[in-house]
Amino acid sequence: MEKYQEISVDPAILSVFLQTGVAIEPVLVKDIGEVTHLILDDEHKIVHCTTQQFIRKLCQFLFHDFKALQNGVKEKLHKTQLLPIPLTYQFVLFPLRSLPIKNIKTRGFLWISYRKVTKAIASSTQNLQTEIYMKNGYRLVVPYTRSFVLQQLRDAQLVDYLFQEVHFTAQRLAVPALEATKASLPEQILYLAEAIRHYKP
Repeated sequence: MEKYQEISVDPAILSVFLQTGVAIEPVLVKDIGEVTHLILDDEHKIVHCTTQQFIRKLCQFLFHDFKALQNGVKEKLHKTQLLPIPLTYQFVLFPLRSLPIKNIKTRGFLWISYRKVTKAIASSTQNLQTEIYMKNGYRLVVPYTRSFVLQQLRDAQLVDYLFQEVHFTAQRLAVPALEATKASLPEQILYLAEAIRHYKP
């Protein structure tokens, strides 16, 4: 794939993504494996984790419980798969599978900011494929019909509308946990400090 800036997942990049994020795309890098391609308004970055891990780090940064958020969305949409996730007010990501890369399927999902989508067009060359165009000009191709993609967009819009109710009913992380087994104590304290600094009740 094209070479992009490689960075670590830290509070700074999480904050940047929440401000300018367009999509999170799973990609395969030779000799490394599956990593995450961050598509931002004006740039692209590669982080060494899966898209699912990045989503969970975003939730941790915002003091959200990922599973509780999913359960809240399940209750509102009455569906159990490919659930959009409301991270902040007017910032909802919805998931789709990405196209296989050289016939190899990625484990992670493609997560797209629905407010950054300008149009979805059925592929003129491939059945069951849709081209999604983003506000920054980036184009994503997914293995779904246009009607399915539009339904995902409608679901994300509804979750955005119900944002406060979903977050009110979903169990929040009342006390952020410092887990020394997953990261060093200074790293966890930095996450905590950054999350408190950006927290908006």
